[in-house]
Amino acid sequence: MNKSDEIKRIAGYGKLYLARFLKCDERDKKDIRTNWYRALLFFFGYSFARGRSGSLSDKFRFAALKALREFGPRLKPGFNKRELEKYLEHRGVTNPGDCRMVAETLKFALEDKELKRLGNNIVEFAITNIEDGNIRVAHKRLDKIFEIGDKLACFFLRDVVLLYGLKRHLDDGDFTYCQPVDTWVNQLAAKLRLVRQPKDGKRGLNKHELDQLKEAIFRQCRKARVSPLLFNTGLWMAGAQPFELVIEKLRRSGSRNQVDRKALVRELRYIEKLRTSGRSEVSDSEDRG
Repeated sequence: MNKSDEIKRIAGYGKLYLARFLKCDERDKKDIRTNWYRALLFFFGYSFARGRSGSLSDKFRFAALKALREFGPRLKPGFNKRELEKYLEHRGVTNPGDCRMVAETLKFALEDKELKRLGNNIVEFAITNIEDGNIRVAHKRLDKIFEIGDKLACFFLRDVVLLYGLKRHLDDGDFTYCQPVDTWVNQLAAKLRLVRQPKDGKRGLNKHELDQLKEAIFRQCRKARVSPLLFNTGLWMAGAQPFELVIEKLRRSGSRNQVDRKALVRELRYIEKLRTSGRSEVSDSEDRG
């Protein structure tokens, strides 16, 4: 299997990500754009994903959302940020970084001039900037929120682009602002030989290496004629959510009353090899199952 074929295969996993994690009808999408608090909840679905187990992130996120409902009447422009942080901690959000992130996000949503003009809606803020060709501006502003950084800003913006079909508004240079790179994306991209891993594979990428990786993903995806956003989500699915990926394949196959078991076994073998080996290629014998 050549590199372009592998990229297309992994981009196919990205389509399963859309079905599994971004399934949203038109009514829900409109509600997110018009209800500032619903948009805030959407954003928090990304902002708590900070290099720890999903269960721990969910624990803090659910505790924060419960606390915000209780704190609600005090959530208005000029609210006391420190008071909110203490309240969050008291109500079970025991990670100080999460408390500060939530408070700063709310300060941004409620007090930023552009957000006020957009009804305090953080998703509408992202969409408006993307449609105006200013995704860099949205990324820069989100990046400044405590504990968000490049990865989570890209994660959120990528899914806004995918959910609302905004890819046509992106120029070539814009894709760097919606290419989240986590451990799995980095490792699997290296195994696909899109970029060399640092000699010290345990350390994180510096900015130069991160920019190189994003550019390599975009360049190879353009060559293979696939969406770099779907390829990015596909890499994450293969690395972090292999069982979710297979479940979604089973579900989709089952909807046609036909499950190709041999094809699923081949996919499992390919994903496992991609996740664990130092080589990306799948041999002919393995690929045929």
